[in-house]
Amino acid sequence: MTENQNPEQKTRDKIDALLKQAGWKVQDKKNLNLNDGLGQAVREFRTDIGPADYVLFVGKKAVGVIEAKRPEEGQTITTSLQQAEALRQSILKKAFSGQLAPQGPNDEPASALLARIKAEKTKPTHPPSAKGRRSRSNRGISVKEAVPI
Repeated sequence: MTENQNPEQKTRDKIDALLKQAGWKVQDKKNLNLNDGLGQAVREFRTDIGPADYVLFVGKKAVGVIEAKRPEEGQTITTSLQQAEALRQSILKKAFSGQLAPQGPNDEPASALLARIKAEKTKPTHPPSAKGRRSRSNRGISVKEAVPI
């Protein structure tokens, strides 16, 4: 931390330190590398409704958002939850349009994944047939033979 920082910059330094201590790789949006470590915390990640203070990624997937709030702003939890939901929707939109992270050479295209999911959902599911199943018995004897009626 340097002495010429404004309160927001000092707060970011504290958050960065806590994230690093917890094992996150803290990155700037300009130097985004989703292959660096197990989890990345990306500062000032751009969304359709503005930047999120931090977006957390695991396995190239956005899994969380951190929004730092100053106590003197008087933010209510409802306002923060509404903002978080709007950020989530914006991140999902970017993810499904292929704008969230660069496509890796071995990554499945989103269109192929969606087609596979759709095909799996349309497969008929049949209960297992009784044919070929052994009856519940004692040493291969049918229930009728084991318990005289």
